[in-house]
Amino acid sequence: MVKWRLALIFSLFFSANVFAVMKVATIDWCPFICPMSLSKPGLLVEYTKEVFADAPIEINFDVYPWSRAIKLANEGKVDALLAPAKNEAPRLLFPDVEIGIQRFCFFSRQSDPWQYHNPASINKRTIIHPRDTLPTPLHQENLSADFITYPYNDAFLPTSTDILLKTDRVDTVMMTYYSMLHFLNEKQLTGQIRLSGCVSRQKLYLAFTPNKASRPKIEILMGYYHKNITKLKRKHYFSQLLKKYNIKQYPTANDWK
Repeated sequence: MVKWRLALIFSLFFSANVFAVMKVATIDWCPFICPMSLSKPGLLVEYTKEVFADAPIEINFDVYPWSRAIKLANEGKVDALLAPAKNEAPRLLFPDVEIGIQRFCFFSRQSDPWQYHNPASINKRTIIHPRDTLPTPLHQENLSADFITYPYNDAFLPTSTDILLKTDRVDTVMMTYYSMLHFLNEKQLTGQIRLSGCVSRQKLYLAFTPNKASRPKIEILMGYYHKNITKLKRKHYFSQLLKKYNIKQYPTANDWK
């Protein structure tokens, strides 16, 4: 009976053209979100499309600077934001189930035996990382690491890896696991740069606007999301996408199951 009522509500909304398009604000963040590629638009873009595959809607992904993307979602000028952590956009409506996990990891030269085990491991290291991304466990006054920050944009990965390989200014790059692996594979640098351990994990969401005028539409979209996301996790759908993008899943993580 409940399923029949939901189906009737969906039908009435769609037939009335209340929404035929779902507007999603994103950033350019390969391999999660790759707006310049038609064949591989991004792991989370494809994941989101599959979540709503049985919904009679069209999804438009629009790329903005991160702060503007959050503002548009807060104001209801877009329907959803892909893919914030809860602390990044606390005013948005978050589903019960995350769409994925973000994991910050350390990368060093292939010849460097250093390995991260705990925050004290980074003492005497010089680490380059995107601005405003230092994980909470590393916010400790007694750590003696040197941190160098750069804005996170298209230039961060080529710049940071170039500094790592061609200068003595840094010995470690900290970056999200899948983004760095995607870059290393694309630039054929896997033989020169190695994974040296990971420091933190953070749940990522497809979060929805809190705008009251959009609430009927958002409740139905969230209904589709909750109905389908668990099914896709049981099917290990994200692992299938990783193979498509030629990225190896972190061996000890069950992040996308």
